[in-house]
Amino acid sequence: MNKAIFAKPDIEKLRKEGYYCVDMHCHSRYSDGLTTIEGIYKRCKKLGIGVAITDHNECKGALKIVKYKGLNAIPGIETTSKEGIHTLFYFYNTKELEEFHSKFIKNNLSVNPHSDLKISVIELVENAKKYSCKICSAHPFAVGNTGIHKFLKNREYRKAFKKIDFIEAINSSNFHNMNAKAVKWGQKTGKPFTAGSDAHASCFIGNAVTASKSGDFLDSLKKHSLVVGTEVNPVLLTFRHLLKFRMFARFPKFYIKKLIRENLKKK
Repeated sequence: MNKAIFAKPDIEKLRKEGYYCVDMHCHSRYSDGLTTIEGIYKRCKKLGIGVAITDHNECKGALKIVKYKGLNAIPGIETTSKEGIHTLFYFYNTKELEEFHSKFIKNNLSVNPHSDLKISVIELVENAKKYSCKICSAHPFAVGNTGIHKFLKNREYRKAFKKIDFIEAINSSNFHNMNAKAVKWGQKTGKPFTAGSDAHASCFIGNAVTASKSGDFLDSLKKHSLVVGTEVNPVLLTFRHLLKFRMFARFPKFYIKKLIRENLKKK
């Protein structure tokens, strides 16, 4: 059963109802986030939630957070394919996450290691299926090419989507109308939901959570998917997106060339 609630997560209430909550989309300083791993740990402990650090094309933060005691940390990574599509991968153990990164991410990095890879989303999904992991379509209706939905007119992308396990129904760093579309799409396709803050700063962590009553967290989402969250205030959301200009300052030539390529494709 899929259920999405657009409201600020009441973690204490959910806990009393037998749920354990995880923010399944969070970024650290190892990619384009502002927060240290220790800062993320402290924030999650204060809120009483688990976390998946899903840095862009990087797994160092995810490998580090699992070493902290008393926190349910899911080893994860967010990839950006050569098309620009964002996909979340959640692993059952760090060894397989490290191997996946070493074989298919590390050797396909572009000039900006946190942006587009030299490998397609189709290849990423196919290779991920060799491991014990769950795959999630991140913010499928997001602006630009980061959401997979606009690519599904192509048969090969539809085949890849069928192999994806979850849809990120609520992303608190996304706009509400786009999240609403993701919820409807998940209901139509029957894909279970996930939710995450997509936080790039610690103050946003926990704005959207995925809840489960089972200790076997990833597996339980296939049976019962409850997500609760709300979008960041539009003013704060604009500020959050301005943080991306830090990446532009670090890799100006990369982003200028990317912008030219995308405009030429439109023509």
